[in-house]
Amino acid sequence: MRRRGISLVSLALVVGGVVVGGSADGRETTVASLKRAYLDCERRALTECLPTGEVARCSVIYERLKLLAFDGNWIRLREWTEVNLNPGQNT
Repeated sequence: MRRRGISLVSLALVVGGVVVGGSADGRETTVASLKRAYLDCERRALTECLPTGEVARCSVIYERLKLLAFDGNWIRLREWTEVNLNPGQNT
């Protein structure tokens, strides 16, 4: 019986290539644009159920932002998100 679908290794290579070499859709290419896109993903995820493709896009944005702006530190990214998700509410 032949298995269908993508293997985890193939998926990791594809996502890894996107995370390191480019963006999910070609728009998020600077840290500033990644930050805007990530906050948009967070806000939308809090209010709606995102389609699978959008979840994947947001995951790529998260990984890319974490690596480029926060040296891979997810705690620093989370702290930044909490401050910037709803500016003015943390004062």
